[in-house]
Amino acid sequence: MNSKSRDWTAFSMTEKVSSPLVEAGPGGSCRGAAGPSWKPKTKTYRSSEYPGKLLMSLSDLRKDGQLCDLELYSSVDSQPILANKNVVAAATPYFHAMFTSGLIESEERQYRGEDRKKCRQKLVLQGLEHHTLEVLVEFMYTGEMNLQQSNVQEILVSADMIQLKEVVDICSDFLKSELHESNVIGIWRFAESHNL
Repeated sequence: MNSKSRDWTAFSMTEKVSSPLVEAGPGGSCRGAAGPSWKPKTKTYRSSEYPGKLLMSLSDLRKDGQLCDLELYSSVDSQPILANKNVVAAATPYFHAMFTSGLIESEERQYRGEDRKKCRQKLVLQGLEHHTLEVLVEFMYTGEMNLQQSNVQEILVSADMIQLKEVVDICSDFLKSELHESNVIGIWRFAESHNL
C-alpha cells in the first residue's frame, strides 16, 4: 500500500492491558521483555478519509432511497426529500431538538416487510422553498453546495431557520465577497433585517 492511500494519525496512550505478551507480577506490576517497569502502549489510529467516505455512502444510500426514515417536504403537496433522522439531527440543533426532546416528531414507529415505507416519518417545513430544502439536505450529507447571487439570500434565511450554522457562515462570506458599490446598501439592509 503506498503512503498516499494511507492517511492515518496515531495517538499513543499508556494503560494496563491484559495480554499474552505481558504477565502480571506481584502487586500487579507488569513484567515483559523490557523489565518490571514496562507498560504496554496502545496506539489509536484515526483515518482522516473515513468520515468523508461514510458521509458519501450515506448520501448514495439516500439518493437511492435506501434506509431512509424521514421524508421532508417544503409544503403539503411538494415532492418528498428523503433523509435520515440521525444525519439531520447530527447536522443541526433544530432537528436534534425535534427528534430527541419528546416532541411528537421524536416518536419512533416500527414497521416490517411491505410496510417499511410507512416508517418514514413525514415532516413539512413551512416557509422553505423546495429547491432550497434540497440544497440544505445535500449539504448535510456532503458539505458542499453551489451558491450564486440569485439563491444565496434564500439559502441563508432557510439555513438560519433550521440552525445550520455552517451554511449561514458560508453564505455570509459569499455575500461579503460580492460586496460592490452597486449592492452594498441592499446587502446591508438584508443583513440587518436578518440579524447578521
